[in-house]
Amino acid sequence: MIKKIRLLFQYFFILYRRLSTRVNMKSILFVPHLNCENDNYDIINYKSDNVLCLFNSILKDSAFSEYELYIAYFDQNNFEVYQRYCEQYNLARIHFIYYYSLQDIYTSFYKCRYIFTDEIYRTYRFKSKKNKVICLNYYPFPYKSDYVKFFDKKKNKYSYLQEQTRINKSYDYLVSTSDLSSVAIIQAQPIYYEKCITLGFPRSDVFYTDNSSVRKKIVSLFPFDVKKIFVYVPTHRDYENIKSKAFDKTSTRRTIWGIESVENIYNLDKFLRDENAVIVAKIHPAQVKGILDDPKTDHIITYHDLASKMTVSLNELMAISDAMITDYTSAVFDYLMRDKPIVYYHFDIEKYDKTRGFFANPMKPFCVGVTCYNLGELTLALNRIVNGIDDFSIKRKFLLDLLVTYQDAKSAERIKDYFFDPNRS
Repeated sequence: MIKKIRLLFQYFFILYRRLSTRVNMKSILFVPHLNCENDNYDIINYKSDNVLCLFNSILKDSAFSEYELYIAYFDQNNFEVYQRYCEQYNLARIHFIYYYSLQDIYTSFYKCRYIFTDEIYRTYRFKSKKNKVICLNYYPFPYKSDYVKFFDKKKNKYSYLQEQTRINKSYDYLVSTSDLSSVAIIQAQPIYYEKCITLGFPRSDVFYTDNSSVRKKIVSLFPFDVKKIFVYVPTHRDYENIKSKAFDKTSTRRTIWGIESVENIYNLDKFLRDENAVIVAKIHPAQVKGILDDPKTDHIITYHDLASKMTVSLNELMAISDAMITDYTSAVFDYLMRDKPIVYYHFDIEKYDKTRGFFANPMKPFCVGVTCYNLGELTLALNRIVNGIDDFSIKRKFLLDLLVTYQDAKSAERIKDYFFDPNRS
């Protein structure tokens, strides 16, 4: 009863704000993805989130000096740090909104003409025609299945069409990286194709700029001369999540490589030591805590440990790495822009397929690298890369051209030109 009263209060509060607040035609609200909280991404460490990248581009663009900017943030302890960061860009026009203050988010929403987000599942029920809501999207192409999100347990059936009708009303545009990307994404995210627009991802601009300073900082953290940097980007497992209907009670603690033999772990570490190579493991923010053992080696470091020593994000890691190790994460499609080798590590593919599944099955045609099923095979694949063997360059380029129309550092500029061109209504 109390919950219903609270929701009713929020309903009338939001309605009141909508009716009483006047939209400023030169105002923009930025709402980053929720994953930014777990990865400590913010307006300073911003290069892996589309919204934060666009915010920085607009913040530093003199053409937007008269715009009021509203930015949602997660870490209240860094509020003063964010203010100092923005001081040189006229702090008076920049408004910081705590992400979890629903009332403040909606109050800011009704003040703003433009709302940029990369979360398609947040709904804005009282959106008016004066608000333009643009989803900058979260991935260029789905790898794993997202259709499971639309399963209605009460009705025991999928409710995708209902969700599409409901959520679609909240958005005016969905930015994608290509027309093919748009076709695929609307199968995973409930929005109409007619609202898709190919402009590219602001976070992808980092792949086409000089990141040598980031690599130098990472190399300096190790007590040996690092020759190769591999980035390992595993996704989360639903069968390890007690809140998921796919949860497997037999799940136990494991290494980041699954349940592996001591011999295989030793051989991987020996290979890395012999080649002066390191692996940076970026664990997915949705991965259940307490299930993974930290790698106990000088040649494998987690992103969490790396980020405690320097400011860095996933896209920067991908930009400076020599190869990617992945499993079922859509980050692999971002990595195509690096034109570097990719190794697929599918140690639990049968179990994963049964509990989550893939966007398209089989996914093999979309794999543009060697596929490994245990740590021994992975070590051999990395050894081939170190020796300059790359059999998938042509296939990577083919898939890149299908999924990424604009292969440059101008995505943020295209978005600004499209939505803020005075000649465009």
